[in-house]
Parts: sequence; structure tokens; C-alpha cells
Amino acid sequence: FNLYPMLPINRMIEKGAFPTPPGFDIQADQYAYTVETLLEKGWEQVSNSHFAYPGRGERNRYNTLIKSDISCLAFGSGAGGNFGGFSYQVQGDLESYLATPKGEKNIAFMSGHSPNKALLSKVQHDIETGRLNPLLFDGNKAAQKLIAQWQEMQLFKEPDSDGLIRLNTSGRYWSPTLIRKLMLTLPTQEKDQTMQKLSAEQQTMLRQSLEKNLGQVLEMLAAQNQCSFEDVIRCLPEENVRQTEGSRIVEILQAIAAWDESVTFIAHTPDAIVEVSGKLPNGKVGRG
Repeated sequence: FNLYPMLPINRMIEKGAFPTPPGFDIQADQYAYTVETLLEKGWEQVSNSHFAYPGRGERNRYNTLIKSDISCLAFGSGAGGNFGGFSYQVQGDLESYLATPKGEKNIAFMSGHSPNKALLSKVQHDIETGRLNPLLFDGNKAAQKLIAQWQEMQLFKEPDSDGLIRLNTSGRYWSPTLIRKLMLTLPTQEKDQTMQKLSAEQQTMLRQSLEKNLGQVLEMLAAQNQCSFEDVIRCLPEENVRQTEGSRIVEILQAIAAWDESVTFIAHTPDAIVEVSGKLPNGKVGRG
């Protein structure tokens, strides 16, 4: 469960209504205990996070196939799918969705698949079922270096006779991170090739959406609309935005360090969502 910033559950945790979520170390131990216990009782692990009851022939086709290159048709407000080399999402704003004329599909955004989509799908599907084919990254020195490091960290079992690497319990726990790290070693399109300017309709929809819910992850909105982070910020209500020159960053940080209050910093990256609260310490300019 991802505790995205501004979710109501975060305030409930702060007030003690819910316990503080465990860190990755405890989560990993809990995952390992669960896997060991279920396997001992005869359950079959059908994906990294799903088990099948013994003897009933249960499968988990959606969670494995959706991570492959199979087409997925999306129905319903907010549903996402892909078809014919494009990914898309059905309108998530319920009022707009319900007002869609009969026979039409209210698409919130659509984007073409990247050149690496087929490889990503293959890697996602394989890792979801606990294996990795290193030949997929043949000639990619950065990826091969990562695989060797993970082998040393004992995230993998010894390679099979067919050359496939099997993930052990720790490897399966960290599988989303493994996938991201491997894909980051691949060449990508330049930002200016993938980003687009928001249309007037998109800007209006974003402004209305942000007015209703300021707690949305702005980086996620930028990715969904294939626009810059700055374009999304411009759609925030005026009272929530202050813009100044980037050259003032040292002045601003020094001013914040003089505050007595605790400050919360939130960072969103492809690998993690980090939220840190505390008094900003005094710093100094280094390395230019």
C-alpha cells in the first residue's frame, strides 16, 4: 500500500489512529515469512504477490498477462488499457465520464508506446513469475553489471541449465525495483520528443481537477498528460503557486533554515516517493 502524500490516512497515522507503517526491512521479513509459511502448507506461488490454494488449479492470469505485451481494453471511469501500440486511460472525472454521449469513449489521455515497450513487457512478465533471461540485455554493459551485483547480493539462485536466472524470495520482494533499474539502462527518447503542450481543454480539465483535489501527485499528472511538470504547476490555483528566479535558491534555503518550524519535503522519482519532516539545518554552498 503506497502512502502517497496528502492521503487522509497519513493524517490518521500522525494522530495515532493507525500504527506507523513498517519500513522496508520489516516488510521484507514479513514477505519472507509469508512465502515460507504458505509454501510449507502446499500453496503455489503464481506471481510475486499471489498464491494459489492447494489442489484447486487456481491461476492469476490478469496480473501476469497485463505485465506482458497483451492488449487490454479498458472500461469504466479511470480504467487504463493498451491497444495497437498505444496506452490510454478512460476519463477519471466521474461527472465528465457520465456526460459522455452514448457510443463514444471519453479518453483522458493517450500515448504511443516507447521503442522499449516490447522488452519491458517481456521483463515484467518474466520477473512476475520469478525468472529473468539475461540474454535480453546481451551487449548492455550497465544491465549486465546490475545483474552481476544482484547475483552477489544473493537476490538470485544459480542460473538454470537453460541460462534463465531464478529469483529467490528476496529477489521477488524487490522485483519492482529490479525492473525499474534494468529499464533505466536502456536508451530513451529525449524529453522534448515525448512531451507535448497541453491543449486548452486539457488545461481546463487539469485546473478543475486540481481545484477539487490539491493532494494529487503532480509528477503523475505530468506523466499522464505527457507534459512538463511546470505545465501542471501552472494549472494549480493561483493562491497555491509562487514563482521566482532559480538563482534565489540559496537565499530561500537560508531563510527556511532560520525558521523554528518543522518543514516537510516530498520527492517523487521513478524509484521512490520520499517524505521527510524536520527542521532544515544550516548548509553551505559547495562544489559551485
